[in-house]
Amino acid sequence: MAVRMLRSLARRVRRSCSRPLSSPTRRMMSGGGGTSTGNLGRNAYVSDASPYVVMVRLSIKDHYLDRFIDATISDGLDSVLTESGCRRFDITQDHQQRNKFLLMEAYDNKDSFSSHLETDHFAKWHRSVRPTFLCEPEVTFARLLHPGHANMDSINPDKIDDHAFGTKLIRHTSHTIDSDFLNEYLSLVLFEAAEASKDDSCLRFDVYQNIENPQEVLSYEVFEDKEAALQHQQLPSTHHDRDR
Repeated sequence: MAVRMLRSLARRVRRSCSRPLSSPTRRMMSGGGGTSTGNLGRNAYVSDASPYVVMVRLSIKDHYLDRFIDATISDGLDSVLTESGCRRFDITQDHQQRNKFLLMEAYDNKDSFSSHLETDHFAKWHRSVRPTFLCEPEVTFARLLHPGHANMDSINPDKIDDHAFGTKLIRHTSHTIDSDFLNEYLSLVLFEAAEASKDDSCLRFDVYQNIENPQEVLSYEVFEDKEAALQHQQLPSTHHDRDR
């Protein structure tokens, strides 16, 4: 498909870069690769250990930033330390709009996430941060499309804090695609993710699909620094211009 047409596929595009605040992780249960299906638009990837991904976007009142950050880091650590079904809890802050945050959480399954909502530490977090919200949080529930092995752990899986973060640059995007072209679009994005994963400066390149709205495709990319992210944009595999 021509690049010009690909640019027109995205009905809605959202992208931002952020800095990591915390990335506690727990060892993922081992699982083999998944099996590709014929219709990417309906169920692009079925994995033996596919996590249930929750992405939460929040806007916080400026004078409550420290309170929100401290409470959320505490909740993230408690989640991975005490919940067997919580595999990842990344907390990132937008580079330019410091009152905007993204939480990227991964659970074994939907039941594990439901259990998370019943914990004392989640209730404590919600009581503490509820007054800090500038508006209602936006929550997306997604399935993992890449990496196929469903590895949501840190590079050092025996450690809670992921050394792949720290001062790294995180880029996350959201695209809503015309259903007629969703399969082809997904094929291109998954190819880009596979190619990017071969580069040492690209520490993560996750691709998700909204469970409730399969036309929404999301990415979560971690690079060594801004220069590495810019270099990635120059690779031939990124020339379908999914962010334009």
